[in-house]
Amino acid sequence: MTFTTTAIRILGIIVTTGFIAITGNLHGCAQSYGDRTQSAWLVKHKPSRAIHKTDPLTDAASTELYVNQVSTIVSGRLESPVIGELSGMAVSRTKPHVYWAINDSGNLPELFAIGADGKHFGSFKLPVENRDWEDIASYQHEGQSWLVIADSGDNIRKNKISKLHFFREPSLPQQTADVTQLRTVSFSYEDGPQNVESIAVSVKERLVFLVSKNAGMPKIYAIPIDAESKDGLPVLAKLVGRINQLGWTDDDRWLEKILASRILLSATSMDISADDSLAVIGNYRHAYLFRREPEQSWIQALQATPQIVSTHRLAQSESIAFSDDAKKILIGSEGRYAPLLTVNSEN
Repeated sequence: MTFTTTAIRILGIIVTTGFIAITGNLHGCAQSYGDRTQSAWLVKHKPSRAIHKTDPLTDAASTELYVNQVSTIVSGRLESPVIGELSGMAVSRTKPHVYWAINDSGNLPELFAIGADGKHFGSFKLPVENRDWEDIASYQHEGQSWLVIADSGDNIRKNKISKLHFFREPSLPQQTADVTQLRTVSFSYEDGPQNVESIAVSVKERLVFLVSKNAGMPKIYAIPIDAESKDGLPVLAKLVGRINQLGWTDDDRWLEKILASRILLSATSMDISADDSLAVIGNYRHAYLFRREPEQSWIQALQATPQIVSTHRLAQSESIAFSDDAKKILIGSEGRYAPLLTVNSEN
């Protein structure tokens, strides 16, 4: 064995060991969070000044998060041990301060009602399969509140068909009989199978947006809210744009940037505010805020450079949601009793 070969092998071991040390937490989906673990994974992100200056905005919700200084706090921990693989959250459009949450593949098809502090309010069994639920979105239309669940996880990109499940938002307290399915939309991507963990609904544009899970300029797909398959054929999710590469901050570890960039920067969650003015995309380290100007489409807005409004060290962050007034952002992670983070405006 030559010196060069030996050196290469040693370097490979070092790189692999470092990579495992950095990313090993990403695969500990069923781990339990104790107080020490929770404290160790959180990095509070508090800019020393307003992170963006712009002309006065007429929308108060946009002003709160987009212009003011922000900070991230631990707002609570998941109370229910059943929510061990939190993969999506969406704010309730009917109950103040309530969020809907789901688990991903390998779990029952259940919908959970939680608070920003992690308090458990109830759960509902849904009459559809949970192949690999990855995100949930909420929206209102013609006075009715709806939820849409994306069964769109596909790590090895082999599924020709994915599904969106539309439900009328159930009422609380727990009433299993109140959960009714509107419809299931089977769809395929126009450029072949994709792994998607991030969806959001724009009521103004009447579209469901889906963002692929890849770090280098994630793809944006769109499906009309009222789309229905014809003659048994899946609806086509059209490729409508790409997001500029999601970036790092000075708070991030240099070793992560070198060894695990493509994993840690992959888009894992998304939401659009009720007024259609703000969008947020999350990954394993950050929350990225986008603002849509009145004259813009969402495709144009999502292609602009976002603001990074939170940096954290959650073990496997795959869920994000605006509060009902869009003045806060809730971030969740997989893991039993995992912490919930809230991004707050400090003004």
